[in-house]
Amino acid sequence: MQSQTTRRGAVYALVLIVAMLLTVIALAGLSISRVNAHSAGDSGDWLEARVLAFSGAEHAMAQINADANWRTTYATATCQKSLGHGSFSWRLVDQTDGSLTDDASEPFVILSTGTVRNATFTLRVAMAPAGGGVTYGIATPTTVTVGGGSRVDSFDSTLGAYGGSNVGSQATVATNSTASGAVAVSGGSTVQGSALVGVGGNPSTVVSVSGGGSMTGTKTAMTQAMTLPTVTSPTGMGSSTGNVSYGNGGTFLLSSNMHVTNFTVAGGVKLQVSGNVTILADGPVTVGNGATVEILPGASLKFYFNNTLTLNGGMANKVNGANLSRMQFLNLGTGAVSLGGGGALTGVILSPNGTVTMNGGFQLYGAMVAKSLSVTNGAAFHEDKRITGGADPVTTGSGSAKPRATGWSQVVN
Repeated sequence: MQSQTTRRGAVYALVLIVAMLLTVIALAGLSISRVNAHSAGDSGDWLEARVLAFSGAEHAMAQINADANWRTTYATATCQKSLGHGSFSWRLVDQTDGSLTDDASEPFVILSTGTVRNATFTLRVAMAPAGGGVTYGIATPTTVTVGGGSRVDSFDSTLGAYGGSNVGSQATVATNSTASGAVAVSGGSTVQGSALVGVGGNPSTVVSVSGGGSMTGTKTAMTQAMTLPTVTSPTGMGSSTGNVSYGNGGTFLLSSNMHVTNFTVAGGVKLQVSGNVTILADGPVTVGNGATVEILPGASLKFYFNNTLTLNGGMANKVNGANLSRMQFLNLGTGAVSLGGGGALTGVILSPNGTVTMNGGFQLYGAMVAKSLSVTNGAAFHEDKRITGGADPVTTGSGSAKPRATGWSQVVN
């Protein structure tokens, strides 16, 4: 009898244990299904937030295109709208100097955030004002001549300085001309890149490669003529303070805007630019004889000139950082630009109505717009793809122009 009672108790215990296990399994399954449902809900919210962020960016671009005074309207404003299960908000940010209203040619970004319950997604859209941006390494309405053992190639300043593995064959030479020989490469010179010629032009005749010259890329005709940038005089510069000359060595700090007549730097002088500096010169500009211009971290220099520009005699400059467009020489008139004497320039030259000559081993790293360009006597032009690819855009459009997007990326918090 004792044995039967014991066996019966054991059976009851086993049944109880099985029942408890089944209950635990059931509860676990319920918990897992709830977690899965919650995760699916979070994922859905995140995807909807992402869509809302893109909607916000599109809304921002529509508002900009509809408002001629958008730089003022949205200088400090944040726009927010409810849509679907959530909302989006966006604002405009000038990452050059923090001010949307001080310079209509500066690029900016749209920061758009979509929100659905606890899920958020922030989108960064890099924007460049319209009006003739710099999208080719060399751009001209007329002629480009490369001769006398000279060189045209490319690099990417994002990857570091030019040289070694950072030398590419993606240079672009573009002309609106359809005339025979408008782009001429000769005298043992090399163009590591491609040429684009005017609408309707025959690339085989517009581009002439002879005398031991070479071009590694393609030759094609554009389907739409280039809109070359226009250069307009900066405002608020006041009257000229007269001639300015730096010489006999020494280091000088440029930290404020200047309106001068003639501007001369020579004799081993070093000019250091701090802050965002604009210089306007009415007369000739000459930098040479071992002079150096250094753009300090976070600074920029826009040098406007109405007469001639001469950079020679071992002149050199240094831009601290990858954004080479922070050094710009802008020709307001028809004066000639001469680059020679073994000098070097890191930056951008915009001379749409003035001829540019590079010779005597001069090295230019950046981008160039010229009425015509001659690269001779061992000079070299190195296109920075960071500039022409849109990561570091150069534009001179007005504030009422319609900007264009140059890049989209998620902001990771």
